[in-house]
Amino acid sequence: MIRTESIHSVPLIRLSSINPFLLELISREIDAQPLLQQLGLPTQIPASSELFVSALSIYELVESSARLAGDPYFGARLGANLDLSGWEPIAEAAGSAGTGGELLKRFIPVSESGLSYSKLPMIRHIIRIFL
Repeated sequence: MIRTESIHSVPLIRLSSINPFLLELISREIDAQPLLQQLGLPTQIPASSELFVSALSIYELVESSARLAGDPYFGARLGANLDLSGWEPIAEAAGSAGTGGELLKRFIPVSESGLSYSKLPMIRHIIRIFL
């Protein structure tokens, strides 16, 4: 049986979460705007914190930026050097969360209906570890 989801259950991610990728491309003198256009995303850099896009758009940008940079480990290298305390999504979550579990919950879709059934046990297990 094929499971279909309504548009309301699609997980959305703040567009500004792509800023570290965009800024790293720029620091490597790679023009990120054609990539943004290709993916149908706004071309303003840094990206707006007021806009939300589908998780699929973010995943496509992450994978495409690695190809554009010619570095299959682009995201891993970027993440290893990222100052998480100053990164907007983490800073906002840390400022409003009272526990580590609450912090993690902010990065998991609120509605389980937007997740595949195969991923739910894993996500619940991860949350239990940190609560």
